[in-house]
Amino acid sequence: MNFNNLRNKEKSLILRQNFRYWKMSSLENSGYFIIFQGFEEGNKLKNISGNGLKLYIYLGLHANNYEGIVWHSNKTIAKYFGKSERTIRGWMKELEELQLIKRMRLKYDGNVYTYLQPYISKYNNDADNEGILYFNDLQQLCFQSRFKSKVLNDKEYNIILFMANDFTVENPIKGKLIKKSDNDYFENKEFIFESSDGTIKLLLESNMSLDMIFKVILED
Repeated sequence: MNFNNLRNKEKSLILRQNFRYWKMSSLENSGYFIIFQGFEEGNKLKNISGNGLKLYIYLGLHANNYEGIVWHSNKTIAKYFGKSERTIRGWMKELEELQLIKRMRLKYDGNVYTYLQPYISKYNNDADNEGILYFNDLQQLCFQSRFKSKVLNDKEYNIILFMANDFTVENPIKGKLIKKSDNDYFENKEFIFESSDGTIKLLLESNMSLDMIFKVILED
């Protein structure tokens, strides 16, 4: 089978499958460096130079995955790129000015270490309001954001609900999360979500509804 002789729809399917296989096998077997969407949202992508981006990717690929520290010296980096150490220092300065890295010595006249820095994104700005719902051990409905968890004690919340169906996130639904309080037994165990599209029950005895929720946003 000659790829060039295939129809474009068939080529499209093969190209997508090849990319999916390459991505999954690479994540499992190779080192990698993730660039999050905030890199674009915070204008880092727009403001960084081509050489600065090359250095940033190099540092990311050689950084400790959990702490973002790089031990490579300017000499080592300069040898890889075929540039002078002075040039590498200039690229490093650009990344520091963009607040993508921090460089310092741990002792007087010691080696200079490079630390990758987190960058702000829209996701981080909304981190306290965006998260998931779950029932805790006390049978209370809780909201878990990226940084903290809280029990939903109020009778009513304005929320945006994102449902998942067959691994696809559907369009967000805006509505109200209402606690049912017909009696003490159900006070913390049953909630309903009301919107213009209908009503969804959230029951402790059945996590089916919660499993279908991809994420929620609590509105002020």
